[in-house]
Parts: sequence; C-alpha cells; structure tokens
Amino acid sequence: MIVAAEFTFGCALSRAAAPAFVSAAGRAACETLRGRSGAAGFRIQLTSPRDLTLLRAAPWWTLARLLWTLGVTCGSLLLAGVWIVALRRRVLRQTEEIRQRLEHEAALERRYRDLFENARDVVFSCDLEGRLGAVNAAGHKLSGYSPEQFAARSIFDFVAPSHRPAVARMLEKLRAGETSVRLEIDIVTRSGALVTLDIDSWRTHQPGSGAVEGIARDVTARRQAERELHIAKTAAEASNHAKSDFLANMSHEIRTPLNGVIGMTELALATDLNSDQREYLSIALQSAELLLVVINDILDFSKIEAGKLELEHTEFRLRDALGLTLQSLAVLASRKRLDLLCDVCSVSAQALLPSNMALLLLWSQS
Repeated sequence: MIVAAEFTFGCALSRAAAPAFVSAAGRAACETLRGRSGAAGFRIQLTSPRDLTLLRAAPWWTLARLLWTLGVTCGSLLLAGVWIVALRRRVLRQTEEIRQRLEHEAALERRYRDLFENARDVVFSCDLEGRLGAVNAAGHKLSGYSPEQFAARSIFDFVAPSHRPAVARMLEKLRAGETSVRLEIDIVTRSGALVTLDIDSWRTHQPGSGAVEGIARDVTARRQAERELHIAKTAAEASNHAKSDFLANMSHEIRTPLNGVIGMTELALATDLNSDQREYLSIALQSAELLLVVINDILDFSKIEAGKLELEHTEFRLRDALGLTLQSLAVLASRKRLDLLCDVCSVSAQALLPSNMALLLLWSQS
C-alpha cells in the first residue's frame, strides 16, 4: 500500500544518486525531475512517514535572511538614532524653558521678598483663625518682637484687649466671604506702648485652605495730632465764647451808665439854656450817642459769630452828617488854634443809605 505523501527535493543530486538514495531510504517510488533552468530534482513517494529519516537539517541562516536581518537592524538603529536626536533636542528645549521659568520665578520671588522686607508699612499674613504666618522687618521693628517670638503666635496676642472684638469681627467677615476688610486697632508693643494701626486686610484663596494677608500703617502720630488739634479747637472755641460773653457783659455794664449820661443831657437840653450851653450839651449828647454806637458794634461781634447780623439802611444827607461831626471836633481844633472847615460839593449832598452813626464814627476817627 502506497501512502499518498509526496516530497519534492530541489537539491542538486545526480541521476545515478537518486535511485541509491531511494533504495537506502526504503520502499518508495522515485521520479526524476528537471526544471526549465536545467536544475535536477526528483520526487519521492513514501509508503509511511517512518520511511523518511532526517540525517541533517538545512541551516536557517540563509544569505537572504541574513541580508534582511541586517537591513532591518540598520533601519531600526537609524530610526532609533533619529528618535534619540529628536528626543534630546526636545529635552534640551524643555529643560531650557523650565530653567528660564525657574529663573523668572526666582527673580519674582526675590523681588517680592525685597518688597516684603523693605516696605515701610507692616506686611503680615495669618490664617482665618488669626495664627500669624509671616511678618516683615517693619513689623518686627515696630512691635519690638523678633521673628522667633512671632512664630506660632496669634494676632490676638498683640492686639490691645479693647480692640480684640474688632479683630474677631474682621476674621468672621473674611470667613463669611468678604474679599477685604479695613479697620483701625491698637496693638501693644514689647515695651508696653500702644501703637495705632490702620489695617487693610484681604483673603487669598489657596487649594484646601484660606489665608489672610494685610498691610498695616502706623497712624499713631496722625491720631495724636488729630487729638491735639481737637483739644486746641475746643479750647479756642471755649476762649472765643468766653471773649464773646465778656464783651457782651462789659457792653451791658458800660451802656447802663452811658444811658444815664444821655438821659441827663437830654433833660438838661429841655431847660432854659443860652445858645452856647445848648450847643455844648448837644455836642456832648451826640458824642454819647456815638459811644453808644461803638458799644452796640461790640455786641455785633456776637451777632456775626452767630450769623444774625443785620445791616441798617437809613437815608441821610451827607452835608448834615458832616456838620454834626465837625461840631464834635470843633473844641479840639480851637484848643490847637486851628480853623476846621468842610466844603461839600452839590453831588455829595444827595441822600444816601449807609448807616448814619457809623459814618460819623468813622469820620471822627480818621
């Protein structure tokens, strides 16, 4: 029985060697083959797979496989080299970007630190419970405490007891969502002195927590100046009121006897007098009335301060007013042997509206 198994060998065997190979292999049918290229071959039909014994296996590494493997390896190495070069350039570029970014951040950090430490105002930070984080050099100098003494301390430890509720309300507002809060408090320095600070605080949102930052300015000198100014203003107002009260009292005290002089002069003018006596008493009465005007003007200062001064509009003739003024000055002129004359033009003799007595007093003093 012949098994339908065929094996075709393309090896270069001579025609005489093929039957010998088949005979040695066992029971088989052999047919010699020849291709178009002239290469010899043969076909063997075996009766069983056991009739074929493998004496030597052909090598796997052929020339074609070797060339293909070398080509693939060289291509892989070339691609790997290109990839490595590109990756190295990318790494260098990213490294340079990271370096520049770090240098920029370091410069910003140094600038912020310089501003933080060299600021004249107190710059601080704390959490929403009041525990202090950082305080600049101005805060250390103002309070008298060292950085180690500020560590792990609360802002309430430095605030005056009377102002601690205001700080608690500030933190409560920031916890409630307000972005910024401004207040004025007193702190107690290491020496025990009270310093007034004007604080402007705001909340900064950080991942997982919140912090409070603030700037505090020392306004102790300004508040002291304001208090001193208020005290000086109060004293000046009190002095002014005292002056007004004194002038009012003195004016009343002077006006009482002056009214008596005016009254007696008017009674004397009502008696039988010769022309000279009547003229003298008339001048005395006019002078007393002018003095009464001065006293009333002193009282007008109080009215000016109270905003109650009223202007008097009285029609008078300038010629008559000047004549009365010259009569009161005639005695003084005669003592110095002077002639006192007054020439009024026709235009000035018209009726005017200023205060008659005020003009008489002004002319008599000029």
